[in-house]
Amino acid sequence: MSARVPLRIVRRGEGAPLVLVHGFAGSGESWADVVRRIPPGRTIATFVLPGHDPSFSAPPGARFEEMLDAIASNLKDSIETPCEVAGYSMGGRVVLGLLVRRPELVSSATLIGTNPGIESDEERTARAAWDESWARLLEERGIEEFVSRWEALPIFATQSALPEEAKRSQRTIRLAHDPQALANALRSLGLAAMPSYWPELPRITARVRLVAGERDAKFLPIARRMEKAIPRAETIVVPSTGHNPLVENPAFLAGIF
Repeated sequence: MSARVPLRIVRRGEGAPLVLVHGFAGSGESWADVVRRIPPGRTIATFVLPGHDPSFSAPPGARFEEMLDAIASNLKDSIETPCEVAGYSMGGRVVLGLLVRRPELVSSATLIGTNPGIESDEERTARAAWDESWARLLEERGIEEFVSRWEALPIFATQSALPEEAKRSQRTIRLAHDPQALANALRSLGLAAMPSYWPELPRITARVRLVAGERDAKFLPIARRMEKAIPRAETIVVPSTGHNPLVENPAFLAGIF
């Protein structure tokens, strides 16, 4: 495992920094359209999840909270903390893990399309099989077939109307990944590997924004349920948007920071 998270300062400014965490098969560039629209004046940084950069691997067999602790340690060494942190999907679950395990590092958080964890053994078993099928696809068929099948998932159907340039940009980011590294990341940081943080939500003291797309039938109800459990939480609904506001409505998302 690398000694440092690949963290990149994309804009320098005053005050506490804003750190942005991408989702599975993404990168810091996944936030580019949002960053361009955030008004100047603050420091903005992106960091890369394990398995998404050659310098920060997810070793085979690594546990979710083991990787989370490595991220926390390296985040503390790489940027001024506490800081505001925003994460999308897998990145949102990592940020939630920081709120639970290392709350001193996070002044406030924005969780976008985030699931706090699986609550039943039956559902966890089913999800583990689903995650493993994708990991094996990456290992056996390669990145191109994985990306083609991943982009066809129903949860991404609302992105079919995006401009071709936006779809090409997202696909380019996905295709740049090493398939074995992604497979290892999915096994370590996938939803099946993550503990359920539902019981921990009432103990979170930081201000939390729960963001979900208006057309995200799965994650909008999850956000509303989380809002009831986290003491200082609010739900923000992104209009005319599905699961990924970073590409579907970056202007609205930039406006909340």
